[in-house]
Amino acid sequence: MVQPAWIILGAVGVVVLGLIFWFWIKGLALIKDDEVGILNKKMFGKKMPEGQIVARQGEIGIQADILMPGLYWRNPIAWKIEKVEVTDVDPDEVGIVESIDGVPIPTGRFLGDEVACNSYQDASRFLERGGMKGPNVAILRPGTYRINTRVFNITKQPVTDIPKETVGVVVALDGVPLPSGYIFQGTPLLRRTGEKLPLLGRQVVRPQYLERQRQPVAQAHGLVDRGPPALPD
Repeated sequence: MVQPAWIILGAVGVVVLGLIFWFWIKGLALIKDDEVGILNKKMFGKKMPEGQIVARQGEIGIQADILMPGLYWRNPIAWKIEKVEVTDVDPDEVGIVESIDGVPIPTGRFLGDEVACNSYQDASRFLERGGMKGPNVAILRPGTYRINTRVFNITKQPVTDIPKETVGVVVALDGVPLPSGYIFQGTPLLRRTGEKLPLLGRQVVRPQYLERQRQPVAQAHGLVDRGPPALPD
């Protein structure tokens, strides 16, 4: 005859094994080829500095680094893994990027500077290299991107189509002001290092076949490009 004590121990053992199995299954996450894994650390870590939104060194909160396709296990008590779809930008679209964390955009500016971060697919590098919080000047061209959408908000906009025999007039709302006396930007302003700088003011986008006639067209409108001086270093 089986003793009651052994029955109780057996039942406890089954429950313990069941909890271990549940704990192991709960921590598993399969990231598919068309998905990105976003990590959120819930506990067992340092708090982020005041004003910081995205964790970069394993602090509690949304992590900058993502999980690529594969099978992962994380302690389900400390971690939450969110699976989101990759970002697809169609051939007739561009992606406008807004960062929820980073260095504040300087007063008087509207857009954050471009930062080398593999087209926003490396959020840690973006933040470490001084990426700015808010809308950014660099866009996403058509393609597929593995972007941490808890760090970057992506808005898709249709491309601007300029028909033949027309021109597109572009008014820049952000950038280096035009030199005194200029109302039109002909060629990009250059530093002595050769770095191109955007300028505030009107710019003309022409179909390719009109580029050869840029100087005569400018003269016809009284807008001769005299080559603005280089900015000081």
